[in-house]
Amino acid sequence: MPMNIWGYVVRRLLYIIPMVIGITAITFFTVFAAAGGNPVAIVEANDPELPQATVNALIAYLQLDKPVPIQYLNWLWNVVHLNFGVSIQSGRPVSDIIWSWAWTTVYLQLFALVVSVALAIPISVYAARRRNSAGDFVITGISVFGISAPVFWVGEMLIILFAYDLGVLPAGGAHSLNAVWPWSIGDYLAHLALPAAVIAYFNLGLYVRLLRSRLVEIFQSDYVMALRAMGTPERITVYKHALRNAITPVVTFVGLALGTSIAGAPVTETTFSWPGLGYEFVRAITNLDFPVILAIVFLISVMTMVSNIVVDILYVYIDPRVRVS
Repeated sequence: MPMNIWGYVVRRLLYIIPMVIGITAITFFTVFAAAGGNPVAIVEANDPELPQATVNALIAYLQLDKPVPIQYLNWLWNVVHLNFGVSIQSGRPVSDIIWSWAWTTVYLQLFALVVSVALAIPISVYAARRRNSAGDFVITGISVFGISAPVFWVGEMLIILFAYDLGVLPAGGAHSLNAVWPWSIGDYLAHLALPAAVIAYFNLGLYVRLLRSRLVEIFQSDYVMALRAMGTPERITVYKHALRNAITPVVTFVGLALGTSIAGAPVTETTFSWPGLGYEFVRAITNLDFPVILAIVFLISVMTMVSNIVVDILYVYIDPRVRVS
């Protein structure tokens, strides 16, 4: 990797610091206001017989007797040392439980991303080479619908069709109760199918619309016409030359889509009861579980920004004309 890229990566990583501080600060003060300054009251409401000593211990642990800015600064200091605190609801260290949620979210998003990109390329090439044909109109219509349709509605429709009407796929969850990885890989894939299909369909609509438009433009360019006039095989002309020039803006959308999918995970994961960051985030908000909410916001923010940095680095290798300075 060239040295100028390393310098760029360092600058972007440093840029993450104020962004994460800003995002977590806004989240901290928002949740604090929503809880009326005392999230422990939610615990007391759920368990009226909770001993007062336990309530006092929670207040002391969360430092609710101190000013809000001091509480946030103390939380930030603990995060620097990878200490996300203890969940108010479960009493378990957040750092012990959040990584399993993160992994579940990541492999769902990555699987959907790979599927959508793998399908978008041949579909876009087909539509661009047959511009204004019946097949092109069908592909464009399906793509527009995928972009426009609400994710939760598409998810509910798939659950009704495949889980209840046909009974061929599970309605929710990441695995059956008796499934053990990796021996029950079929069970894991069955649970992965519907939520991944929803995410992949939404992403596919974006990629196909963008890539098709770029390919239509490139197919009419002088250098592509010259390649065809010289008798260059169509497959080489399309996939080696035209596609490489068209793929750069798609990479941008892939990075943004990955970040957006992770940030928007609560919708998909709640629809399918998928035990990832999004699903647990909704539960934590419902219970006003301060440490869990802040930890998930922190993790999603970092994952989103890092994915964009990776995309910027890929530019240099996909398109030699791009330079990072």
